[in-house]
Order: sequence, then C-alpha cells, then structure tokens
Amino acid sequence: MAEEVDGRYQSVPQEVMDAGLSSGNYVRGADGIVRDYFTGTEIRVRGQDNSSTVDQNDTIGADVASEADIYQQYRDNGYSHEEALAISQGGLETVIGGGDDTSSSSESTRKRNNPISRNLQSGRFDIEAAISDYAKDRFLKGPTRKKRTIQDGILRYPLQALTSSTDYLQIDIGNYEPVGDRYINTPGSSKRYVTSTSRGSSNSTAHLSTRPLINAGTILLPIPSNIKDTNSATYGDSQINGLAATGAALLEDVMETDWTGKTQEDIIKAIKGSGVKAMGEVIEGAGNVDFIKNRLRKQFVGNAMKLFDANVTPASLLARANGEVLNPHMELLFTGPTIRNFRFSFKFTPRNELEAQQVKLIIRAFKSNMAPKVRGSANNFTGSGTYFLKTPNVFKIQYKSGNRNHPFLNKFKECFLTNVDTSYTADGVYTTYDDGTPTSIVLDLSFKETEPIYDLDYEQGPGTQGVGY
Repeated sequence: MAEEVDGRYQSVPQEVMDAGLSSGNYVRGADGIVRDYFTGTEIRVRGQDNSSTVDQNDTIGADVASEADIYQQYRDNGYSHEEALAISQGGLETVIGGGDDTSSSSESTRKRNNPISRNLQSGRFDIEAAISDYAKDRFLKGPTRKKRTIQDGILRYPLQALTSSTDYLQIDIGNYEPVGDRYINTPGSSKRYVTSTSRGSSNSTAHLSTRPLINAGTILLPIPSNIKDTNSATYGDSQINGLAATGAALLEDVMETDWTGKTQEDIIKAIKGSGVKAMGEVIEGAGNVDFIKNRLRKQFVGNAMKLFDANVTPASLLARANGEVLNPHMELLFTGPTIRNFRFSFKFTPRNELEAQQVKLIIRAFKSNMAPKVRGSANNFTGSGTYFLKTPNVFKIQYKSGNRNHPFLNKFKECFLTNVDTSYTADGVYTTYDDGTPTSIVLDLSFKETEPIYDLDYEQGPGTQGVGY
C-alpha cells in the first residue's frame, strides 16, 4: 500500500513502480521525476534515497519556505510527523521538553545522533540549532514578499508529430515589462515585438510538460479556422464655418506678429491692418456686407431668446428666415490609432490519457497566467502586502511553419489575454471519460495587443516578413 506523505509524494514498492510505468499510470518526465499520470503526484520507490529527485522548481525564487518545505526538511532529518508538523506550523511549544513517545526505534536512534534532537529531548530549546534558515526567515523575520515563481515547459495539442511543413500556432508566456519612468514608448520601438522562437521542433512527447506553466512556457496548438486580422484607425467629422475660420486666422496673425521694438502706434496699426484683411475675406466669402449684418442680427436675437427659455439658435433663425445655413466646411480628420483584437477558437477532443492531461494543463495555463498577480507591488517595494496588484503576464503569439515563421500570415505584437471562455459540453451534451475529462471542449480566447501598429513597424523587425502586421 502506498504511503502518502503530506501530499508531496507517494512511496511505493519497486514492483509497483515498474508496473505503473509499464501500464502508463506513472509517467517519467523530462526532469527524470516519475509522477502519477492522473493526479500529478510524485512517485518514489520505498526505501531508496530519492532526495535527488525533489523538484527544486517548486520553490525557485522564494524568499520564504512553505509549511510543506519546513515539514519535509525536518522529516528528512529524523523528526516524527508530530514534531515536524508542529515546527512547520509555528507551534514550537509542543515539541519543547521531550521527544515523541510514538516515534519508531529507528527514528529515536537518528534523533539521539542528531544534536538538534538532543536539545529538544533535554528540554533546552536552542533556536539557532532547532530552526532551519527557512524557519528563521518565516518565524523570526516575519513574512516577506515572494519573488516571481517560474515554471517553464511545453504543452501541445494534438500530440501528432510536427514536421518541417506543419503549420501551427505558438503562444509563449512572458512577464509584462512596464513602460517605465518616462511613461511613453517610442513608436516603432522593438520593445513590444514578438521575436522568432521555435520550441516545436521536437516530435517526441517525452519533452512535454506534466506540470502547470507558471509565468513562462510555450503552448503549441493547431491553427484554428476563421483566422483573420483587422487593422483600423479612428477618424471623426470636423466642422468650422467661414466666420469662425476667419476669426481664428486673425488671432493667429496677431499672435505670430513680431512685436519686438514696436511702438504702441505701430502695434495698433498692425492690428488694424490684420482686421481689415480679415474683414475683406469675410465680405468676399459672404458675398456682401448685408449677409454679414443679417447673420449678426440672428446671432443677437438667438442669444436674447434664451432669456425666455426658448430653444432657438441663430442657425435655426437663419434657416427659418432665409432658408440658408452657414457652410460647415466639413472635413474628415484623423483622431488616432486603434489597438487590434484577436479571437481564436479551439476544439479539444482528447483521444488518450496523455492528450487529456495536455488539454487540462493548456486550459489551466491560459487561465492562471491571465490572472492579476497579488504578489509584489509597483517598483518592487518589499512588504507591500496586497494593496497593489501587478499586471498579468503577456502572451507572444506566432504563426509557425515548421521551425520557421509562417511566410505569409500576419505578425503580432505582445498581447494581453482579455477573455477565456471554456465550454465543457461542446457537442451539446455532458459526456466524460472514466477519469472525468470531458469528451469535447471548446476554448475561446480573446487577445488584445499592448500597443498600436505604426508605419515604422512594417519597415523593421518581424513586420518586414509576409503581409507584415
């Protein structure tokens, strides 16, 4: 019978290990660690030294240890379950003043040979001897902000081999880099470019990850149907009548005049000259002075009618009286760029247990890496607690053809994943395999690029290939 130790691993006899590997219930990953295919639990051979198989990536970049880490460290040093659990949870008083009467004889022997255990059994609790560096960080220094955990790997669906002619979609997970203290990015900068990488060259399934991807990793998927890109810009209508345009030009002429060394008489003369010029333009545009006088009268009357709460404008009075309106001189003007959106839909129909595992990890990877990060704060201030959230990860999308960039399809800049829509009943009915995996799943992903596309992007970097962006 397998012995479960704090949920971290199972120890089994050698014959059980061999049978599990043969049947496929146990899978040996690229890191050499054997895991249960369905639960992901690490499997060790009972009675053998498996310390070398402990996955160091579980605690990579951590400033403080988890309770499980402290527990396992003390268990490996010969402590009983109760002692290790008490220390890991901070209940140090439960182990002061004596050993554990329920410990086995072999555990007691190891504890007698261990100076730390002798201190515990003699009732003298020496903090420096009894608490590991991990425990001191946790219990003496207090909690500190954890650094970013990274768990890299490759996930792929389907499991069929990739060849030099296979077209597929590669999505890399990466950390978001803020704009910085200058607050703006330079248009055409390569900071948001997705540079070419190829992680789908291996046709073997042995290199595929059996663990969730955390803050890193690559997902390889078939190119879905109905792929497209939409490039657009925003424009808006602009209106200005002739009188307003002449007035604006008059003000600009006055402000652009060089008044250096001019006398008051010269200034007045220059202003009068600009006014006469503007009046000439107005008369020419209106046809004669009477039209201008008529428009001014309607302006005054319209403003006076506001005293009686009448919703009357000078333009409506002019239209009613004369059947004419001021020419708005309409023009369509550019107002700004837009940021592109992309939507992909994938249908998963796992054909075996390994594909089912990959599908589960792929869905989990998208969901977990689009989530806001609670750890840390702006500018990496230590001890910031949960008052700040860090930006989720970015996704770097590439159309690939074998190991090369696709020679035709569009390129992407770094994207945020804005929406994940998962349907576990893609065929309209709930059906699962024996392990609970749905027989058909549809995953809809919505991405949005982090910055607009500029003309400079087509003249350098990835934009020079195929149709560009």
